[in-house]
Amino acid sequence: MTMPENSRGFATFAEEPSGGGEEKEPYRGPFSDESVALDAHWKAFGKIATGVAVVTFPLFFLILNYGFGMGAIASVITAAIGVAAFRGFVDVVTRHFIPSPSLFTDDGTNRERDIVDRRRTAFWRSVYRFVRWILVGYVLWVAAILVKQAFTHETSLSNALTTPWNAIADVFAGQDIASALINGVLTTLVIMVFTVVTFFGPLMIAGIRQIKAYEPGDADWGVRIDDVRGQRSAREAVRRLVTLWQSGEEFEASGGKRERGLLMIGPPGTGKTMMAKALGTRFNCPVITVPGSAFAQSFIGVDVMIVMWMTWRARRLSRKWGGQAIVFIDEIDVIGGARSGVMASTRTALPTEAHGFYGPMGALNSSHDLILETQEWRDRLFEQRAANARLRHRPPNRFIESVRHLIAPGMNGGGIGQAGFQQLLVEMDGMRGPTSIRRFLTNRINTVLDASFVVPAKIGQLSLRLRPARPRKEDVFFVGACNVERSELDPALTRPGRMGYTVHFGSPDISARADILDLYVNRIAHEPELATTKRLNELARITMGYSPAMIEQAMSLALANAHFDNRTSASWTDTVRALTVVGYGDARDLTYTDDERRSIAIHEAGHAVTGHVYKADWKSSRLSIVPRGASHGHHAMAQAEPRYLGFSKHHVADLIWGLGAIAAEYIFYNDTSAGVGGDLDHVTAEAASMVGLSGMRATMPDISAYVTDPASIPAQEKALRERFATIGRRLMNRSYTASILGGPSLAAILEDELKLEEAAVLIGQAFMNAYWLILHNKEATQTVAETVLAAKEIYGDEIVDLLDSLNITIPDIDPTDESNWPRI
Repeated sequence: MTMPENSRGFATFAEEPSGGGEEKEPYRGPFSDESVALDAHWKAFGKIATGVAVVTFPLFFLILNYGFGMGAIASVITAAIGVAAFRGFVDVVTRHFIPSPSLFTDDGTNRERDIVDRRRTAFWRSVYRFVRWILVGYVLWVAAILVKQAFTHETSLSNALTTPWNAIADVFAGQDIASALINGVLTTLVIMVFTVVTFFGPLMIAGIRQIKAYEPGDADWGVRIDDVRGQRSAREAVRRLVTLWQSGEEFEASGGKRERGLLMIGPPGTGKTMMAKALGTRFNCPVITVPGSAFAQSFIGVDVMIVMWMTWRARRLSRKWGGQAIVFIDEIDVIGGARSGVMASTRTALPTEAHGFYGPMGALNSSHDLILETQEWRDRLFEQRAANARLRHRPPNRFIESVRHLIAPGMNGGGIGQAGFQQLLVEMDGMRGPTSIRRFLTNRINTVLDASFVVPAKIGQLSLRLRPARPRKEDVFFVGACNVERSELDPALTRPGRMGYTVHFGSPDISARADILDLYVNRIAHEPELATTKRLNELARITMGYSPAMIEQAMSLALANAHFDNRTSASWTDTVRALTVVGYGDARDLTYTDDERRSIAIHEAGHAVTGHVYKADWKSSRLSIVPRGASHGHHAMAQAEPRYLGFSKHHVADLIWGLGAIAAEYIFYNDTSAGVGGDLDHVTAEAASMVGLSGMRATMPDISAYVTDPASIPAQEKALRERFATIGRRLMNRSYTASILGGPSLAAILEDELKLEEAAVLIGQAFMNAYWLILHNKEATQTVAETVLAAKEIYGDEIVDLLDSLNITIPDIDPTDESNWPRI
C-alpha cells in the first residue's frame, strides 16, 4: 500500500497496481470532496467575518468614546469585547444552520484549526445561552410588573422596564442587605458541612483507621520473598511480576504491558499475607494495607469516600517516592464478590462429618483414628478451613434487612454497596488525568484566547496556547488476597488490566513442608539434631495437612515447652508434642482401665501393621493411644511421594488398613469393640464408591496351587466368592444414612443388588487378608501394641523403624482349607 498526497496535501490510501497493470481510483475515506469544499467555505467565511469585525472596531470605539463619553482605555476594552461578541454571535448562528466539515482522516493544520473553531463557538454559545436566560428572566419580571400595574390602572412601560434594574441596584447598594445575604449563605454552608461531618465523620474515621500506610523505612517485617516457603511456583510468579513492576521500562518499550494487579488465592495460612509483607519490606516503595471489611459501611457513599481516600493516599505517596506504590487488600472477596453474589454463594462449608472426612484433621472414619494423607485430602482439609472462615460472612436475614431499609432506607445494613466496588474498579483501571486545577486553567485560558479572535494560535513555530495538561505518572499496583475460588469473584475484578494475574497458594505437600520446617526450625533456639535432613523429613511426614501458619505456631510452642522445663533449646520431644497439640488439640483428661488401654493399643496396632504391609506407598507418621478430640487413639500415614491417581489395588489396600483393627480384635479377643463402628462406616462407603463410581470389582486369589482337580477351580472360586460376600455383608454398615455413606448416591449404590454383592465381596476379602496377616504376625502385632502402651504416642521414623524391625510378612494361605477361616 502507498500513501500519495491529494491536491490539498492530505495523505490518501491507494492500492498497489494489480497484476494487469491497471491502477484503481485512490480511496479518500470519510474526508470526501464535499467535506473539503465545505471546509474551504468555512475558512473563507471566517476570514470575511473577522475582517468585518476588525473594520467595525474603530466605529464602535468612537461611539463609546465620543457618543457616551467613556474613557479611552474603557472604550478600547469594551469595543474589543463587543467586537469579539459580535464575531462569536455570527459563528453561533451560522454553525446552527450550516454543518461542520468532517475531518476524520485529516491529521494536519486543518484539524488543529477546526479544534480552535469548535472551542471558540462552544464558548460563545455558552455565553449567549446565559444571556438568553437573563433576558427571559428579565422579560418575565417586566411582564409580572405590567400585570400588577394593570390591576391598579397605572400602566407604565418605562417604569416596568426600569424597575428590575433599580431593585437590583438597591440590593447591592445597601451594604446591610448584601452582608446579611452573604452571612446567610455562609451560615447555611457551615451548618451543612457540620451536619455531614457529624453524621458521616465517625464512619469515615472507623474505615480510614483500618487503612495503614507504610513508607520505605517505616516498617520491616523481616520477611523476604524467599521466606515464603512451600510455594515455589507462586513465589517465582510473584518475583517475575514484581521485577516488571519495578523496572519494566525496557519491557514496555518493546511493546509489553505491565500487569497492574495481582490476585493471590489460597486457603488460610498458606503464605498470602507473608507474601504481602515481603513485598512491603523489599519493594522499596510505599505500601498501603487495608482489610476488605474497611469498605463494609452502613451508609451508601461512605465506602466510595473510603476507596477514594485510599487511592488518593496511595497516589500521593507514589508521587513522593518516585511514582510507584502498592495497595494490598486482604480478604478482597468481601468487596470484590459483592456483585457476583459471594455473600450469598451456594458454596458452603464442607460438613465436618461427611464421608471420608471427619473432624478438624479429616479422618477417614467417624472414630477419627484413620488419617491418610493424599493430595485430595490436603485440598479438602484446606478448603474446609477456608469454608469455615467464609461462614463469618453469612448472608443477611432478608426480613431483618427489609425492616432496616424500611426504617432507614439510606443504610446498607452493614453490607457492601456496589458503589464502593465500582469506585475501586475505576481506580484500578489506572485512568488518571492531569490535576483538576491545571486542567481547568489550561482549558479556560485557551478558550478565552480563542474566543478573543485577536490572539493567533501560533506565530510561526511558536505556540501562543498552553499545552494540553499531561496525565500524572503514578503507578499504583493493587494486590488482593482471598480464600475463595476465582470463579466466585466478580469478573470485572479479575479481568485483564485489573487483577487478571492470579497466583494460587496451595496446600503444601511433604517436600514443601520440609522446606517450611527448615525456615521455622532455624528461627528458634533448637538442639542441633532437630535441624538435620533426617529429622526435617520426619517432621514433614508428621505435619501432614499442616499449613505454614500452623507449623510456625508449633515451633513457637515447642520452644515454650522447652522453657517450661527450664531449657533454652527445643528438642525433638518438645517439637512433636507441640505439633500434636496444634494439629489435634490437647489431650483429654480420661482415665482408662488397663484393659481399655490395652484394647485401644491392640486396635491401633492392627491398623499400623496392615497399613505398613499393604500400603507400601505410604509411611506411618503417628501412632497414638492418647485421647484427643473425638478419638481415643489414631494411626496416621503420609505419602512417601505425591500420588494423584489410584488404581483398584490402592483402594483395596485402604480397605485392608481400615479392617486391620477389627481383625486384630477378633484374633486377640475373639470379639469386637464398639470402636470398630467408624472403621466399618469407612470401608462400606469406600467399597460402595469403588463398585458404583469407578466400576471396580474384586479379584479372586489364585487357588490353582491348592486344588488337585483343575476342573473344580470355577466351582471353588464361586464358593470362595460367596464366602467373602457373606463375611462382607455381616461387616458392612447397612444404615444407609447420608452422614455415613456420603449422601444418597452411595446409599443408592448399595440398593442395587449386584453392586451390593460386589461391595460385600470386596469387604469380605479385605477383612480376610487383614485377618490372615495379623494372625500370622500375632507376636509382632502384640509388640507394636505393647510399645505404644508404654510410650502412648510414637512418631515418624520411630514407628517405621519398629515395624521394619519386626519383619512382618504376608502369609501364604490356602483359602480352600476350612481351618484357615474364622467363625464370624
